[in-house]
Amino acid sequence: MSKKDDPNYEAVRGHIPKRMARRFKGLCAQLGIDHGAAMEAALEPWMRQQEQELMEAETEKEVEDAQ
Repeated sequence: MSKKDDPNYEAVRGHIPKRMARRFKGLCAQLGIDHGAAMEAALEPWMRQQEQELMEAETEKEVEDAQ
């Protein structure tokens, strides 16, 4: 079953500059990985960082509200 047909996967898309898209596609080809695998690898650390920053901001707000 392909990821397209797998109910555990969902399509995510966006527009990026052509130069970046070409670099991305070129690197995927050189590394022999599909675009989805590369996107997963790139997005996971970014999402973790954003979630951490959100938690820290919430904690700071709770401390401020308690004072």
